[in-house]
Amino acid sequence: MPQMYDVDVREQHLRTVDFVCPRCGLDRVGTELQPRRWMMAFHLPIAPLGDLPRVVRCDECEHVADLGILDVPTTDQLVDLLELATVAAMVIAVRSTTGERVQAVSDGAVRLLSDSGYDVDHRRLAALVARTSTLDALDDVRRLRTELTPHGKQNFLHRLTSVAMVGGSLTSKQREGLLTVGRALGMALPHVHG
Repeated sequence: MPQMYDVDVREQHLRTVDFVCPRCGLDRVGTELQPRRWMMAFHLPIAPLGDLPRVVRCDECEHVADLGILDVPTTDQLVDLLELATVAAMVIAVRSTTGERVQAVSDGAVRLLSDSGYDVDHRRLAALVARTSTLDALDDVRRLRTELTPHGKQNFLHRLTSVAMVGGSLTSKQREGLLTVGRALGMALPHVHG
């Protein structure tokens, strides 16, 4: 005898998203879904019983993950975060340098940014130094805190240190700038110093 009444879950497609699929381990296209329970009669929905938490379904492998997976940056987002943080760190390096070494540190920063594939020349770097506060620059660096491994954080700080040391040893103001960047990355003091 066929069952007359039943409860079923139907999904409403909300939007298409790019995300990191936990099963595939890669950037994928997926669909954000709103699951809803329905009272069914003869396999037809007759009354909604309530919403379930939103989910994301991978279009490739059909794995379903909690909506929190959208907080994990995709490769493109991570590349953008890294560029933003690297430029911000170079702004801090130039800003924490005084005297005759400013031009040498600025040259080193532009060279490192260009070698990294970022479109930053002397004029753009000078404009960023003039208009970006240290707090804003640190906010950009802080975004990498959870994305970089401890080794990645040390490498990031090492590159910044190499630029700051152009033209001589570190000044106390430059050391303070490096310490501030290290703290923004969530590094312990011994790791900041090497």
